[in-house]
Amino acid sequence: MGRIKTYHIVLFALLLALSVLLHYLEGLIPVIVPVPGFRLGLANIPILFALYYFGYIAYLVLMLLKLLFVGLLFSGFGPSFYLALGGTILSIVMTLISYQIIKTSIYATSISSSIFHAIGQLIAYHLFFQTPTVYFYLSVLGPISALTGYFIALFDKIIITRLPYSFKENEEKRRF
Repeated sequence: MGRIKTYHIVLFALLLALSVLLHYLEGLIPVIVPVPGFRLGLANIPILFALYYFGYIAYLVLMLLKLLFVGLLFSGFGPSFYLALGGTILSIVMTLISYQIIKTSIYATSISSSIFHAIGQLIAYHLFFQTPTVYFYLSVLGPISALTGYFIALFDKIIITRLPYSFKENEEKRRF
């Protein structure tokens, strides 16, 4: 029993480190889409995996720890942190509703999470800078967020379904 617990803790720490690393590496990628504030969301790949592999508690803890570590290591606790905080809070709420209550597929969960992250950032931007016209930006950011959410879900579904049986033998069957 102790071995399985240690295994899960190590895997959880690895997913957190991978998420923070992917956030950093994403910042090094040249801008693909000329939309200010747009990111691919690669750091969400290990987090979405944790949601469907460990469950919603692990997802919640990973999201909050990633936000904290990224704030401490890269962005500080300035305006960009508060934008990320707004996006993260709304994304968490939508993800938990989608996963726990509505019980949607991994695609719908990821897409809704991505879109609501963008909405949360716009709300935070409005509150921080007192700019109500920022919501018009959702017409650009929304479809792009949906597209990246779809590809993150696709990537995670491929990873989860191709895990060796020995890796999954003690885990519950997950929804797709």
